Amino acid sequence: MKKIVFLLFYSSVFAQYTTIPDRNFERKLIEIGVDNVLDGKVQTDSISTLTVLNISGSNIKDLTGISDFKNLKKLICFNNQLTSLDISQNSQLTIVDCSTNKISILKATENRALVELDCSGNTISRLELFKNPNLEKLDCSGNKLIYLDLKSCRRLRDMNASYNLLRDVDLRNKNSGFTSDMGIVDLRINKKGVIVRMDWISGLTVMCDQDYVCLRN
Repeated sequence: MKKIVFLLFYSSVFAQYTTIPDRNFERKLIEIGVDNVLDGKVQTDSISTLTVLNISGSNIKDLTGISDFKNLKKLICFNNQLTSLDISQNSQLTIVDCSTNKISILKATENRALVELDCSGNTISRLELFKNPNLEKLDCSGNKLIYLDLKSCRRLRDMNASYNLLRDVDLRNKNSGFTSDMGIVDLRINKKGVIVRMDWISGLTVMCDQDYVCLRN
């Protein structure tokens, strides 16, 4: 009995914890069974093996602690109250849906495995996608973007950037070119005379308002 008690004490003392300051975020972790007490923290070991996390529509304002979800591949957090989101430490992520929040700052600078990103319906004015070579689908519509540089997104197939303030979109890639499967670029409802810089892509459809887009290579 003493040995069992000692082992439990040892485990409790030396367990590593991840801080979860947002109570609604922690409530969702309790709901899915990786936490059991609403105390502002969760055992790191219990979250490090999660591969899918759906916390949409939960009135969450802060995702502090998300960086310790090291094996997360799919993050669904749309329809919350987030004002910023840093997923740069979650290197395994392939799908992220953070749409319909209040995000003004999104950091996805080290997410090389990312395939799909939906950050629509936020207030993002700058989106850096310089290290996302595997990105195939991007929806950044309904933000405040002025310039969009997608030269590094060589596998991009579909992109919706409508309802922004765009003046310049760069889709060029002089070294390897974009995939020939790239299909749709949606630039409707942006600044008049927005410049789209791109190499020739067979079969590409550019959706835009008449006389609003100038194509240049």
